Amino acid sequence: MTAIPYVTDVRDVRRVLRLVERGTMPSAVTTKHLIANGIPEHDAAHVRGLLESLGFVGADGVPTPAYVGYRESDDRAEVLADAVRRAYGLLLDDEPSDEALARLVAEHGDVSADAAHQVLSTFAALRELADLQTPAAASIEAVTPQRRAVVGHISRLMQASIAEFDTARVCLQHDLTRPAVVWAWNSFAALAFAHLADDDFAVLRTSGRRAQLDPVELMRKVDGAELIELLVVGGQIGAADRAVLEQLLCRRDDCARPATPAPDRDEAAAYLSSVLAQSALLTQHPLAHQASEPVTAP
Repeated sequence: MTAIPYVTDVRDVRRVLRLVERGTMPSAVTTKHLIANGIPEHDAAHVRGLLESLGFVGADGVPTPAYVGYRESDDRAEVLADAVRRAYGLLLDDEPSDEALARLVAEHGDVSADAAHQVLSTFAALRELADLQTPAAASIEAVTPQRRAVVGHISRLMQASIAEFDTARVCLQHDLTRPAVVWAWNSFAALAFAHLADDDFAVLRTSGRRAQLDPVELMRKVDGAELIELLVVGGQIGAADRAVLEQLLCRRDDCARPATPAPDRDEAAAYLSSVLAQSALLTQHPLAHQASEPVTAP
């Protein structure tokens, strides 16, 4: 066992679990997101590593089904127990004494001597909150199959949002301003759909015909104008943001028509910056940390 996770302030264990439970679920958990939500800057990287070791986020920071399971379960202690087993399995064998735990950390933990006591403190704080008497994997049933499917859609949409904005940047770097604008809008649309995915996209199922569609087909039926309207109805955006998004959609539609003059590089860069700003307002998006720094034409 290597790189046993720990936090430098044991109070951050409860802080971050409260954030997972009650906070807005971000597209990706970054140190900036943690700091913005009350985790001290000096401990944010350790807390981010702890969440990954617990299986609550992937290497890219995207929340996993375990993250959502902890939020949604009626017995979070059971869900946390499985996560603790994942991250600290060696320390749970045969309920060793404190002295034995210290030896295990020293021998297998891949941490400095100064950090060893922080590993033990972090483990103790998690053990106090987790129901380790529950058989392993019992908490898998805490999230219903339907909810697990929704989590999968959310994760894929968040990843698509990131990938599509990266594509927009590449297009801009190569003077492909039309596709840069289109891909940037697609990035925002994927993020917006991720925020409308609860209850199996119930907000999108506005007719009997739509009710029978799978999520992919359902999203194809929703055009940009309806997507903006759904965000307004759902309280995701306000009137001012609606006006901005309608302008962005109009520009996107113009760029999708070959007869319309293509934007120059500065105009396309400004468009990408506006998309970043709207993403930041909608959620703590993995792109949001760039929103205060306008995209510039290469």
